Amino acid sequence: NLISTYIAQEQAAGRYSRAYSLEELESIIGPFRTLPLELVPKPGSNTFRLVQD
Repeated sequence: NLISTYIAQEQAAGRYSRAYSLEELESIIGPFRTLPLELVPKPGSNTFRLVQD
């Protein structure tokens, strides 16, 4: 799907980290919250923009 493809591209470019387990991440940064991902159509285009909100 589009989100998985986007994430794979960002990881390949070094802009996203690998997936961490809850325990791994909390040991690094402490308690945390996550943000949803959403795909929004780009105006005048057949492509989408990923929004992290």
